[in-house]
Amino acid sequence: MMGAAAQRRPVSPPLDHDRLGGRFATAELPSVVLHGRGALNGLGDEFERAGGERAVLLTTGSVGRDGRLTEQVRDSLGVRVVAVFDGCGQHTPERAVAAAVTAVRSARADTVLTLGGGSVVDTGKQVVRRLAGHGVRRHIALPTTLAGSEHTAAAAVTTANGQKCVRRDAVMAPSVVVIDPALTVATPRRLWASSGVKVISDAVEQLCSVHASPLVDVLATRAVADLAVDLPASLDGDLDARLRCQLAAWMCMYGMFGAGVLGGLAAGLRHQLAPRHDLPHGLVGSALLPAAVRALLPTAPKARLPLSQALGALDATTEGIAAGVGALLDALELPRSLTAIGLGRDDVRAVADAVFADLVTAGNPLPVDSPEALAMAFADEPTTAPEGTVPRRVRPDQEGPSP
Repeated sequence: MMGAAAQRRPVSPPLDHDRLGGRFATAELPSVVLHGRGALNGLGDEFERAGGERAVLLTTGSVGRDGRLTEQVRDSLGVRVVAVFDGCGQHTPERAVAAAVTAVRSARADTVLTLGGGSVVDTGKQVVRRLAGHGVRRHIALPTTLAGSEHTAAAAVTTANGQKCVRRDAVMAPSVVVIDPALTVATPRRLWASSGVKVISDAVEQLCSVHASPLVDVLATRAVADLAVDLPASLDGDLDARLRCQLAAWMCMYGMFGAGVLGGLAAGLRHQLAPRHDLPHGLVGSALLPAAVRALLPTAPKARLPLSQALGALDATTEGIAAGVGALLDALELPRSLTAIGLGRDDVRAVADAVFADLVTAGNPLPVDSPEALAMAFADEPTTAPEGTVPRRVRPDQEGPSP
């Protein structure tokens, strides 16, 4: 019989840390990704290569008032940044998109720069789509969170009644993405952590998707493995850990939109509950994740072993993996149930129709087709990890625990 150590299998080959920086070009969208510490230094050359002349920088009021990040971008592009619009809002409200369109058109810009999280990036995408026939030719995204929107051709906008509508259009994919951990250091701690948990949730749904594929399984598992280790390590500003988290988000979102393995009901619930209750997207995703694990893994038993290894769970059962997720959320000081953020089954029932119609739920494997079934699956009472089940999280190039 093989010993325990011999039975352990690494999640995936170790990353070569000397190759974490560079310029990645692809026929897929976005066309170019600059990645690594100091990647922002390449923005000027990339702007010229793309033929840009006049850019408007879109961001939030808090980033605009702080000024440090906007000045870094201005230093990279000089006079080519002709205006800054700092009216982007959480969940990409339609009124903010309309105001950004006016600002970009008034500046006679040919390029939109976005500096911020997913809502800012989605605002830029909507602006490019609406002004594509008016001289706006490109979007360069500089993400400050792990939301991952910069790696897709989909964008959401929230209507006045609080419903988030997702649209997919190739014209909305950024031309260039700049992944530089230095752009993330001012991001609030909880926002950063919860945006990373949102990536884990997306990866779990990809592994369980009706469109699951071997290629995406590798990317999703690797993303979870890196985030399980590096997300806690990144909270105190470790730039290498932050970069690995950013690369994990890229892996996950490439699987979702580059390879077409869409998510499920947890993603749809995040989309609809967060704007309706004015809660951060990632925070709602954190609250949904343990319930999503319990609902989804019975439909995809082959996903349990790689997920247990990636999370450092003590065993590869659904409950063991859920306990591992719960322990990670506790370490990040994030909620592990909807009740922990003041939401319950009535709130889930109220958004059910919008969830079922959401583009991102196309990979859902669950036989859930009614508001009541959705509420039962995702609005359970909070649970705590049994004593002794806190997982041992290690770098994914080390051996995982025995299943």
